[in-house]
Amino acid sequence: MQGSYGDNKEEAPSYLQLVDRLKWNSYESQKGTDKHAARVTFINGAKKMLAERGFSSENPLKDQMDQEYTECV
Repeated sequence: MQGSYGDNKEEAPSYLQLVDRLKWNSYESQKGTDKHAARVTFINGAKKMLAERGFSSENPLKDQMDQEYTECV
């Protein structure tokens, strides 16, 4: 959200709306971060998470292909 829209300008949702409140808290914690820096942080985090699960930009379907291969053998 920070990378797309900039600083959060919305009012905080009620604590009874737990999911919305957690999203708002996360967005609010990024207040003041430059849009470009927020995008770079997001992309680096996504790349790390995907790499931990066996995916890469060179071979995005590695995990799925490995599973299909072992089923065929």
